[in-house]
Amino acid sequence: MLGCMRFVVLGVFIFTCQSRAQDLPPIHPDKATPKELRARESLKKYALALLCLKEDRLIEAHKVLEEAIALDPDAAPLYREQVNVFLALERIRDALEAITKANQLDPHDPEAWFLAARLQKNFGSAKEYRRCLEKGLADQSFKVERPEIVQQMYLDLGNLLEAEGELEPAANAFTEAAKILDHPDILLDHAPFHRDSIIAKAAETYERIGNLQRKLKKLDQAMVSFQAAQKRSKESAGRLSFHLAQIAKDQGKLDQALVFVDQFLKTVPLGTDAHEFKIELLRTLGKEKEIVPWLEQVVAVDIHNVSLRRLLVRTHVDLGQDAAAEKVLVKLAVDAPSVEVYRPLFKIMRARPNGVAQIFTQLQQAIDLAKAKPPEPGSLLAGNQGQAMVNLLREEGQLAKDLVQHAFQAAKTNTKISYDVLRLLAALADKHRQHPESEAFYRELLKDPGLRTEPAIYGGYLRALWRNRKYDRILEVCEECLKNNDLVTNKQLFLIDKARAQAALERLDESLKTADEAIRSANEDSLLYSHQLRIRILSQAERYDQAEKECRELFKKFTTLENEADIRYLLSHVLHSAKKNKESEEQLLEILKVDPNSASANNDLGYFWADQNRNLPEAEAMIRKAIDNDRAQRKMISSDGFEDNAAYVDSLGWVLFRKGDLQGARKELERATVLSDGDDPVLWDHLGDVYFKLGMSSKAQSAWERSVTIYETENRRKKDERYREVQEKVKLVKTPVKAVPMGN
Repeated sequence: MLGCMRFVVLGVFIFTCQSRAQDLPPIHPDKATPKELRARESLKKYALALLCLKEDRLIEAHKVLEEAIALDPDAAPLYREQVNVFLALERIRDALEAITKANQLDPHDPEAWFLAARLQKNFGSAKEYRRCLEKGLADQSFKVERPEIVQQMYLDLGNLLEAEGELEPAANAFTEAAKILDHPDILLDHAPFHRDSIIAKAAETYERIGNLQRKLKKLDQAMVSFQAAQKRSKESAGRLSFHLAQIAKDQGKLDQALVFVDQFLKTVPLGTDAHEFKIELLRTLGKEKEIVPWLEQVVAVDIHNVSLRRLLVRTHVDLGQDAAAEKVLVKLAVDAPSVEVYRPLFKIMRARPNGVAQIFTQLQQAIDLAKAKPPEPGSLLAGNQGQAMVNLLREEGQLAKDLVQHAFQAAKTNTKISYDVLRLLAALADKHRQHPESEAFYRELLKDPGLRTEPAIYGGYLRALWRNRKYDRILEVCEECLKNNDLVTNKQLFLIDKARAQAALERLDESLKTADEAIRSANEDSLLYSHQLRIRILSQAERYDQAEKECRELFKKFTTLENEADIRYLLSHVLHSAKKNKESEEQLLEILKVDPNSASANNDLGYFWADQNRNLPEAEAMIRKAIDNDRAQRKMISSDGFEDNAAYVDSLGWVLFRKGDLQGARKELERATVLSDGDDPVLWDHLGDVYFKLGMSSKAQSAWERSVTIYETENRRKKDERYREVQEKVKLVKTPVKAVPMGN
């Protein structure tokens, strides 16, 4: 940029600077005043500076110019020549100061204003940039003397005005530039341009004018401008026809718009915007019957244009021609398999009675062929098709659930399902909380000796068992696996799940022993979790003093800030269970001092306050913050099918209940119950309280009974005081009493 700017400066000022001597009147040495003598001496140094500059002796030129300015500080040409030197030395700020001084001394030099504008733009001063351009353009004679510079100044001003949203003044500025560009012969007399480049610039300028006029709703003028651009550029004439078509449509001239869009389509554009535009025109004109034949003809000519073929599919579907759409999609699935192809194809197939079965067959065939060893003909295509289908299932939750359910029923009839497909089905069932199906698929996978050593398979199987609350089976699996030497690398996984299962079965002494074994065998990554597991078991056993002591000892062993927050969070729960509410809150507040955005700490503190019916506005704000932050974290992990944390939504419902917003509380609590982790006894207890307060006794009874059932299924929480309270609520609601104690 600096080199270009220096060229502009030299071109703009060299004539003015070299003619300075002609502006000085002749004087007799004996009659000269001191000022005139200094001016003559300054002129000599100025000439010397020009010579130095010509020979690229920049430092010497700068020094001589400084001396000349000292002799004649009111000579504007000296400051203008300084600009050349400063730009060559890359002293841009000094160049701006020099040209500013020159303009102060001689405000009637348009060329200097042009340079000042360019320098102001370089420093990002839009206000000064605009002022300098307008100052330079105010001199009408300048348009005749230096049209090559004037057109650029108008273009610069137009760009600036458009960026600032002043569309009409911008269009006017571009129009003035276009008037000059329309006379290339005149421009060629003033600068070494190429005629073709001048005409191309004129075409571009008229196009910009047309765009601005269209935004200003000056459609007739926009039409004229775009047509002017077309005349000046054969290369863009076809493209500009689309603009003309859009303007004609806006004017209500649909037949003319159709002519213009057809001119554009002859250029065979890559996208489908113009094709969709024509389809809309044909529909508006009542020519729907022409759409499909025309589009099929276009596709036949441009057969490799996948976007066009997908447009043909959408058109068939819009017209209710599913069979024709499916025919195109089947070919596309061979030529270019993608999510965009399988989504409409599977939608059409699902509408049939056996559609899900057909989709499952396609999926299994593609995956099996892709995994064939040795590779069979078509394996590569099948791999691409299978991947596209899998990607679609990640986005289409209901389709994934339907396929899982179909495969689950098919497996009951001894239908053979390959292991690769089983792994996919197990993962999908796991993701969508289809717990019985997930368990069945993982159990089937574990029959393969080659897969038994994979942590992902056992991890998924155990996860499914946990969700189905099959604690005895979890214990059996863990004990079997701990005896298997092939699975020694997964020992920690099985020890932890074994301890958790024993705790769930109220075998707490055994659970503690297993937790101790997990601690002894833990590596650095799992050691803290193993200690935390032991502390949670101690808390469940109501050995709160020991749990608190061991928890505080962890601060000495695990010293990072992240670990400290985890330990404080656990300690808060231990203290809360021990009825040390004030100390429990203090731990949460300590976490929030370090991490004010901690979702878990915000939720728990907000819930504690709501449960105690205090600080309710602050509690609600904290819980909402927890939900928002947790939602953002889940989006970062996966934008596909994430959902809110049911515990946090329960907290929000509970604080709204405490504030007296019963309908708001009902809405949030009902929403929480249908979330994947919403089968919680406390949540159902809260919902029962809300129903009862609303006078919906039968619903309250059902909710409380659901809470009791979950408590009894989860043996480890039978000792919870809430369990006994909910039992009492169920008894009381069945009797003709006027009130039931709630929210304790």
